[in-house]
Amino acid sequence: MDDESDRYGIHILVFGTVQGVNFRRSVRDYCLALNVRGWVRNLPDGSVEGEFYGNRKTVNRVVDFCRSGVPRAVVEDLSVRNIPWILYEGFQIR
Repeated sequence: MDDESDRYGIHILVFGTVQGVNFRRSVRDYCLALNVRGWVRNLPDGSVEGEFYGNRKTVNRVVDFCRSGVPRAVVEDLSVRNIPWILYEGFQIR
């Protein structure tokens, strides 16, 4: 990441049928392809949580992917909020 415009972070919660359908792996692969860094994990209530760091355009592409791009997932609701950018290396499934 080269300048301030590349420093964008979001926190996301995804609700619906998002566990047991390769949601986390699909999001990780998409993020790696776009050079978006961060993490994603399942929560006990059946939702998926994540944080994504990169430039605004690519991070927003990941959010759009989470809404409808994961095969077999049924997203019922999605919560997104901006968070402070941090230097995060790579992408993890937690």
